[in-house]
Amino acid sequence: MRLCERWAAFSAAGFGKVVLVLDASESAGPHRGGVLALAAAVLSELPAGIERVLYFLGNPAPRPVAELPARGAQWMTENQRRASLITPVFERLDPAEQASVLVIGSGRIFDLEDWRGTPLLERTVLVSVGEPLQCAEALAEEMTSPAPADVVRRVWDPVTRVEISGPGFMPSLWDNPGYKLVTSSGRVALLGERLEGYPVRLRFFEGETGRVQFAARHASGRQSGGELAPAEAAAAAPAASGCLPPEEAAVFQAAVVGKPFRCPCCGGQHPAEQLRCLPPGSILGELVYPSLQPHEGSGFLLLSIREGRVWFEAHACAVLRLGAARVALKQAARAELYRFDERSGAWQPSGERLGSYHPLSPGAWAVFV
Repeated sequence: MRLCERWAAFSAAGFGKVVLVLDASESAGPHRGGVLALAAAVLSELPAGIERVLYFLGNPAPRPVAELPARGAQWMTENQRRASLITPVFERLDPAEQASVLVIGSGRIFDLEDWRGTPLLERTVLVSVGEPLQCAEALAEEMTSPAPADVVRRVWDPVTRVEISGPGFMPSLWDNPGYKLVTSSGRVALLGERLEGYPVRLRFFEGETGRVQFAARHASGRQSGGELAPAEAAAAAPAASGCLPPEEAAVFQAAVVGKPFRCPCCGGQHPAEQLRCLPPGSILGELVYPSLQPHEGSGFLLLSIREGRVWFEAHACAVLRLGAARVALKQAARAELYRFDERSGAWQPSGERLGSYHPLSPGAWAVFV
């Protein structure tokens, strides 16, 4: 299996959206007040950040939710001759959004069978304020005259965990620092749990024979998933950066060409590959770049020579791209090099060692601290 590389994104936008569909048909006529009262109560109890969209059965045109209290009765009258059909509404929805659909009414919806087994119908909750909305065979979950709070708990089902993985998957850059890299027996995943927000844009490798997908867990325990959306290239999350002082810049410029240098910490001579000064009795020592000491343990630092100065930037991710099928991974306090094995279709440790100054491009190097 060969690799390709692309950018994609998981937005989670539709997971916080509720599509409210009201039944204004003749069968719901005696229950208009109940339909409108329950709809208003549910809307008032939904969390403030939840997107809401309003439709009527049989009508593909959405109505402004904010105007429901003032114009609800008028809209019910305008839609009372429409058939009890969900298709005109479902055809307006984007299945990839993962929005919850709530239908409130009385009497049978005649075309539910046409949507049997579809993700849209699986995310639909029917609420009856009179007669059942479906036949004896339950094609969707149905509630009868429930309390508004019970309805809200069913349709507002926020994401609590997202895992991104797939054949040949290996991320090399992502912009949500809450996501962490997980590796196990050649399988690689990007995992987000208990985050304030789950949107992420990432650059990654994937196998040509399969597509990387997301698997989301919701507060109710429900699982959902699908392919990531294509995305334009983007920078990683903002990272610390700066310039080495002249004394440390001299150390770097000597070391990257293999020359020994005078250590700013102890004043002695060190070989080019030595990144830490180890005075007698010290186990870990200190970086030979004192200005980089605050980044100790952070992982990869990117250093470059521009306009006669040495610039550094903290790499925001635990994966550093080294080539078309080669990466370095931050594993606890060490860096491990991985290569993609085309025969097994998995990323495997290569057994190589990351040099003290690994060249990335002309004038740019990576250092692991």
